[in-house]
Amino acid sequence: MPELSDFEGLPVRQAGIEIPGAAGGLREAMKIDPQEFHKGDEVYVVLHCVTDKVRFDPIDRDDPTGDQRRVHVFSVEGATIVDGDLVREHIEAQREKIARARDREQGVGRLPTTDELERLDAEHEAGVHRDLVPGCPHCAEEAAAEAAEAGEPTPIGSRRGKGNA
Repeated sequence: MPELSDFEGLPVRQAGIEIPGAAGGLREAMKIDPQEFHKGDEVYVVLHCVTDKVRFDPIDRDDPTGDQRRVHVFSVEGATIVDGDLVREHIEAQREKIARARDREQGVGRLPTTDELERLDAEHEAGVHRDLVPGCPHCAEEAAAEAAEAGEPTPIGSRRGKGNA
């Protein structure tokens, strides 16, 4: 996961987006190209946005000097309804990334995809992995080396052999 820049010396651990008036971007489009939708219809909407503001909110409201959430406030410059075939692949890929991130947070292991391995490799080589990152082959090798130096058993995720790279 990419690192977020600190804000006034405070660590930024989350990011969010607000899009006030998102429906307004479709108001003009619906005037000139009205469409009828029914309950259960799936609709894909593409928004053209500009970042108007960036603010920082404490993740824990009781600890305003703790970790922060970077919130991007967008204004909608335009919007249109598009055929699902144009964006479905992107949406499904994002859903898969979200599901994998949730699994990692819950300690559920999955074999990384090729894209994930490439991203992890690039992040590791760029020095983004300050701590050992689950699923990163380079981090797994470091964990195995640390365990060997300490005389500990090799962590399962770092073992080479059947089913492992």
